[in-house]
Amino acid sequence: MTYKTIPAVGEVFLGGSPHPLKVMKCVFGRSSGLETWVTSSQHTTVRTIFSLPAGCLVDHVTMYFKKGFNTTLISLGDTANSSGWFNTASTAWKATSNTRNSLNTAAPVSLFKGSKYYAAASLIKMKSTTHVTTGEVHIYLFYSLAPNQ
Repeated sequence: MTYKTIPAVGEVFLGGSPHPLKVMKCVFGRSSGLETWVTSSQHTTVRTIFSLPAGCLVDHVTMYFKKGFNTTLISLGDTANSSGWFNTASTAWKATSNTRNSLNTAAPVSLFKGSKYYAAASLIKMKSTTHVTTGEVHIYLFYSLAPNQ
């Protein structure tokens, strides 16, 4: 049996595929110093977190809650399903130093679970249906691009 050593630097390749698994990070929360944030006047808001090109395969999404939110009424999804990656049923939104990822189907529930292929360009959005006064989450999107990208 052969094994693979995880490199200290460089890109990760999936098996024999020539297309590396890449990661993009965005920070969302209630502070103007963050990449994507909500203001005190935005009670219900939708914020674009990632813009995906056509031919993008999202492997999974991982979220690290640096500071708990005051609400669980937040979801992460795409244009077709606003809560496809993480829904509002999870109490993880209120926890601090908590990690969740879309591969975990128990909490929070992820409709897309392991992966989703986007044949056409799409957006990954954060949706809040209540007033956000506190909170900060680091969102990591693991993806690969189709051969013509």
